Amino acid sequence: IGYAKKLLVNCLDTIGADGRKAEHWVKLEQCMLNSKLFAAVKIQFANMHFKIEVNEKWTLIPIPMLQLGSSDERKLGMFLVESNFIGMGKLLAVGVNASNKGNGYLVYVKDPSVEFTNWILNGSFLKSVTDFSLYEGQSVTDGFTENRFWGALGVGHRFTDLEFIGQISHQNLKFAQLGNYVEPTAIKSDSLRF
Repeated sequence: IGYAKKLLVNCLDTIGADGRKAEHWVKLEQCMLNSKLFAAVKIQFANMHFKIEVNEKWTLIPIPMLQLGSSDERKLGMFLVESNFIGMGKLLAVGVNASNKGNGYLVYVKDPSVEFTNWILNGSFLKSVTDFSLYEGQSVTDGFTENRFWGALGVGHRFTDLEFIGQISHQNLKFAQLGNYVEPTAIKSDSLRF
């Protein structure tokens, strides 16, 4: 309920009203619905107190993954996306996948409105280990195991319906021998993107 109270105060500031008039309640309800966390909002004001009734949306979404194709790789995984992480309107996505060629893990966190401002923070982390093989016909002609780490941190600002985000990232690729083939040279890279 703490987040709903903070959201209400922010909405009052946004619409420039104190909420005592019934015509303000519709705008307040719409402002709270715009957070995309509630299916329904009902606001009443009496005796200098707000009464807020909310019907929360289901915010945890499981996404199964199954990948089959013409190659010999078969992949199975699961992603969970929570759009109201810790009850504060933050986004958290966690994923894991496994295959006959390797496995991977992913974490993504986003605060779409830091302290109810137009500032945005996000962070990502990816770790995977994957076998790669080069084929000529049915014969393997080259191969290696890739061990990938990737992490990023972003900061941005929302302008009406447009988000501008700058992100700094780091990637570390290490390779191991697969079979009798020579592995590539390790790669480290940092980048700044907008």
